[in-house]
Amino acid sequence: MNDFNFTEIGLNAGRIWRELEKRTSFISIQHLCQKLSMTFEESVLSIGWLAKEKKIVIQKQDGRLMLCKMNSDFSWG
Repeated sequence: MNDFNFTEIGLNAGRIWRELEKRTSFISIQHLCQKLSMTFEESVLSIGWLAKEKKIVIQKQDGRLMLCKMNSDFSWG
């Protein structure tokens, strides 16, 4: 069994946040996992952290969960 700790989740949340800061559009969780070499579990725990802090927007598009940073000037292209 793999145990996750809050420090690891927080560090991964920081990695995700920095990646989202580079973007002006939504990114899928799957693409984010690939880009950052994270497992799905690692990413969703950290995404939950960012969501609780109201730092990200999560939307469902074409059956996939998509993310962007809050107050981002994003496009739908």
